Amino acid sequence: MKAALQFALLLTALILIPFPVAAAPDLRPFGIEVVDDATGRGVPLVELETINHIRFVTDSNGMAAIADIDLMGRTIYFHVRSHGYEYPKDGFGFRGKALKVEAGGRAILKIKRIKVAERRKQRRGTTTTR
Repeated sequence: MKAALQFALLLTALILIPFPVAAAPDLRPFGIEVVDDATGRGVPLVELETINHIRFVTDSNGMAAIADIDLMGRTIYFHVRSHGYEYPKDGFGFRGKALKVEAGGRAILKIKRIKVAERRKQRRGTTTTR
């Protein structure tokens, strides 16, 4: 009986002792904004691809949100590709940049426009190129 009482007191003491609890991971996404270097406007449909082929694509405002918890807290290299735009080459000849991906962080990438879009205009039922 005495052993059972001692066991119960020990169990109660262990339950009441506060154990350190690991903090929940920060789940805020990392944002990458891709802008035209001449106008400062966001560029849609820019592909950002990691070296292990995880792709992110910018929305109509040029924003890509990265919420992959495996990428958080690491420096990740992103290849940058877009039709009509180009990102400057790095020292190894690749078009991309290494970014420190942190929860709630943000990076801005400026890309250069290389193809000017051809504008088409309607005139009296016929299509003409300006």
